[in-house]
Amino acid sequence: MAHQMHVRGKYLVGENANVLQNADDHMSSSMSEPELERSSHASSSDSECFEIERSVLLFGLTGKGKSTVANVLAKMFDDSMFPVSYESSSHTFDIDSREFIIDRYKLEIIDTIGLKDTRFGTDVVLKKLEKVTTFRAFRRGINQIFFVTNGRITKDDEEVFRSLEEIFGEKSVYDYVTVLRTGADRQFGRPEREQSDIDSLLRNQHGRVLVEKVGRERIVHISNPQPEGSNPTWLETRQKSRKVLMDHLEKCNSLFLPEASKKHFQLLVDHAKGSDEENKLRRDLHETRRERDQALEDIQRKNRALEEASRRNLELRQEIEQLKKDSTCVIL
Repeated sequence: MAHQMHVRGKYLVGENANVLQNADDHMSSSMSEPELERSSHASSSDSECFEIERSVLLFGLTGKGKSTVANVLAKMFDDSMFPVSYESSSHTFDIDSREFIIDRYKLEIIDTIGLKDTRFGTDVVLKKLEKVTTFRAFRRGINQIFFVTNGRITKDDEEVFRSLEEIFGEKSVYDYVTVLRTGADRQFGRPEREQSDIDSLLRNQHGRVLVEKVGRERIVHISNPQPEGSNPTWLETRQKSRKVLMDHLEKCNSLFLPEASKKHFQLLVDHAKGSDEENKLRRDLHETRRERDQALEDIQRKNRALEEASRRNLELRQEIEQLKKDSTCVIL
């Protein structure tokens, strides 16, 4: 396992990780942001030797494997950095951003809260996403947004994917999106099967939207088996997945500089809050109508029972009258 050192929210990862030195407070206060950035990464040459800088935002439905991808990118193959749940529910409750120097790369990885998480309202999720605007990657620009998904693409996947344009306020966001197909055990490393999977996405009305927006070349298949699980080659597989991701990122040179601001996010939050309240009123109205219809059905059932009882009572009286007449005839 690679060693890791943490300084001011930044990490140096490698087999020969050096101890990082903090700059003194009085030095920090007098430095510009680029100088402070360099100073926080050690005085040793190893900590400053990176050739490629990349920033990645992970996005998608809850429970699709975003945090696992973050760990693989960070070379934490045992999932020891970003909290991970191996169930369908999410383990990420907030936005988590970390910077790393790994090999020849400087990476900033932003792991976001899963959308469509039933534990949070839409307004709460958007309020948490607003935190993205405070990160360095947001000011510098984002190289790539990894939309993480797996299996059959659903309506929820499509809705969350389409929300990227609304959240960041630009249609051009899709020029910087890569669709990550996690859990692609059958397709991973097999080009023909990967292309076949993309063909199947095109045959799915929801999957087609993803492919048409980003293009076939930005549908990437990876496999991240659980650590120490039933797959004896889990570590080797994760290492191969990381290489695929890093090779892809190396080609992503341009930067997405979203115009979205805190004001823009607040407007979205207010709108979502209003929508959530409206949806609650709609659910309450639906429940009231259901209870009313149930009460009417109960009344109608009781009325039918009373009518049946009255009818039967009338028939019995008629039978009694007929018996009386028959008895009188017999006596005469």
